[in-house]
Amino acid sequence: MFLALGAQAGQVHTESVTLEELIREAGAIVVVKPAPGKPRTEGSVDITPAGKPRDPRRYPPFQFVIHEYEVVKVLKGDDLRPGKRLRVYPADYDTELSVHRNYHVKGISKHWISRGYEPKQPPTGTSTESLVVFLDRSGARWSFAAEGAVESMALGDEISAALAKAKK
Repeated sequence: MFLALGAQAGQVHTESVTLEELIREAGAIVVVKPAPGKPRTEGSVDITPAGKPRDPRRYPPFQFVIHEYEVVKVLKGDDLRPGKRLRVYPADYDTELSVHRNYHVKGISKHWISRGYEPKQPPTGTSTESLVVFLDRSGARWSFAAEGAVESMALGDEISAALAKAKK
């Protein structure tokens, strides 16, 4: 079990997702490379209720990390093209924000189940490494299909083969 950044408001219970489930259920699967410049940026949402004075101790902002990538190749998904820059939010962004806000504004602590993925071939984390990411879309916002939903390019052929098999 892990506690997501900014979500001290409740407990996260993790449900493991397999590679096969990710391949089948992700809205998009793309080969990406970290975006030039800042591949990660910190985001923050003010949760101060309307009409209340801003007080970060009473209403701490919800904080999260956005990963920025450039699409190299699209394996699944019609909405993406090579060269497009993606801003990818955490898998449980909406839930985490809601739980954080409810806890600090209304005093309600919630538990939720998060989908988590343990990569078979974790990326090395270099600033130039291409990797495969599994994504979902909520409106105009892209997010990871599950927490940890990335794979090293070493599994690129296996993922492509599984996608081809799934199309049959």
